[in-house]
Amino acid sequence: MTDHVVTMVSLLIQTYQLAVTMKEARTANKIGKSVARITNLAIVFTPMSTIAAIFSMNGDFAAGEGYWWIFWVASTAVLGMVSLVFFIESIMSLLHLISVPFIRRKHQGNEQENLDIKLRELDSWEESFDSHNSCSR
Repeated sequence: MTDHVVTMVSLLIQTYQLAVTMKEARTANKIGKSVARITNLAIVFTPMSTIAAIFSMNGDFAAGEGYWWIFWVASTAVLGMVSLVFFIESIMSLLHLISVPFIRRKHQGNEQENLDIKLRELDSWEESFDSHNSCSR
């Protein structure tokens, strides 16, 4: 009887730990999404700020002078390259999300076999537990 209580308490503790772990994972995912938004903003504004700092020196590159247009050309080119890299990365992430269900279907047979084995083990554990309880009465 005490083995049964110990087993049940152990299962209860494992279930609680799993629930806490899942909640922490959800919180971590939310924080990760927030950090991703901030990073995306930094991806756009950091190159623009760097180029503005370089061209902020007085002289031919000042606003209204002969080469003021070079800032806009350089900024547009850098912003275009950064946007292209970001877009390609987003497409690759999307393709990965699309391909995951196909990979799961491919391996689903193995998962079903593993589940059947675990269910058989659970059935044998229950049978041994029932036979132990019937003997102890």
